[in-house]
Amino acid sequence: MTKVSDMLSTDTARQVAVDALTALPEDEQAFLRETATILIRAYEGKEHFMPDFFAAQRLDQEEVLAVWALLPSYVRSAIKKKP
Repeated sequence: MTKVSDMLSTDTARQVAVDALTALPEDEQAFLRETATILIRAYEGKEHFMPDFFAAQRLDQEEVLAVWALLPSYVRSAIKKKP
């Protein structure tokens, strides 16, 4: 059974990521949406998947957080499990 405190912390973390995305200029949001799409396609086997993609792209912390908000949980999990 999920604790209320666990749900609140998850929702809060998700909201922080969404807020980071919406606070950015439109052109940067578009770039980060494209970045998220690249990661999703890579994970699905259409391109080479790079768990260290964020480091390779030299995204700052706010940009990483914003992309994180756009990724489905299965892709976020794969990135967390990088070797």
